[in-house]
Amino acid sequence: EMGIFRNGLWAIDQNGNGQWDGSDKYIVLGQAGDVPVSGDFNGDGFAEMGVFRNGLWAIDQNRNGQWDGSDKYLWLGQAGDIPVWGHIYGGVAAEMGIFRNGLWAIDLNQNGVWDGSDLYTILGQSGDVPIMGAFP
Repeated sequence: EMGIFRNGLWAIDQNGNGQWDGSDKYIVLGQAGDVPVSGDFNGDGFAEMGVFRNGLWAIDQNRNGQWDGSDKYLWLGQAGDIPVWGHIYGGVAAEMGIFRNGLWAIDLNQNGVWDGSDLYTILGQSGDVPIMGAFP
């Protein structure tokens, strides 16, 4: 499904007709300045919505369109970092991380803290735009 994020509003073309209409999903989840993130962060086969704000990852884990106690909140990064996420090594759930001036830090073991099991590498430099994916 395609959609947009504008100042905390998620508009998702849920029926896939390429138009905004009453069959689509509109959710306020986040605020101006947040970076939207979406992906299968819990490994259930469906994408969850979330935001990255100055190092805080807030993921609507139960997909109910509101922040509550069932959601995932992690501090992975800091202000100025670029959030990155994807299936680095083909796992079920997407790994989260940050890109900072060429430094990649990826929470490979998905425990929500930086530790020795995670990936840290320099690949790029300040001003680069990070990309992630499983490229053949």
